[in-house]
Amino acid sequence: MELHPLTGSGKAVHLLYCDETNLEERPGDFLIYGGITIDASRALDLSKEIDEIRRRARVPKSFRLNVNPGPVGFSHDDFITLKQAVLQAAQEYGVRLLVYMVLHNIAATPDEARRYGINTICYHFNCM
Repeated sequence: MELHPLTGSGKAVHLLYCDETNLEERPGDFLIYGGITIDASRALDLSKEIDEIRRRARVPKSFRLNVNPGPVGFSHDDFITLKQAVLQAAQEYGVRLLVYMVLHNIAATPDEARRYGINTICYHFNCM
C-alpha cells in the first residue's frame, strides 16, 4: 500500500471549494451550488499549472477567470480557449465537480435553498 504524502497513511486528504450562483430569487431560474474537490497533495501543482496557463495567455493576476467578458484584448474565442485549458488541467489533476441545482419556484427561500445546497454538496463530498 502506498502512503499518502500528507497523512502518512493509505488515506488521502481532499479539499473542497464551494460557491453558489443565482442566489437572487427569479422565477424560472435555478440556484446553483457547486463544489470542486481535489486531493490535497495535488492542489499546489494544479495552482501552479493554472498560474502558468494564465502567464502564457498574458492574463493579469487580478483578473478572475469566472467573470465575463474575458480580459481586455481577449476575443470571446480566446477566452473560451483559456477556460478550456484550465478545465483540462483540472481534469488532469483529478478534480471532481459536485453540483446542486434547485428551481427558485420550488425553493421556499433563496437562503434555505443555499443551505440545502451546502448540506447536499458536503454530504456527497463525505460519501466520496
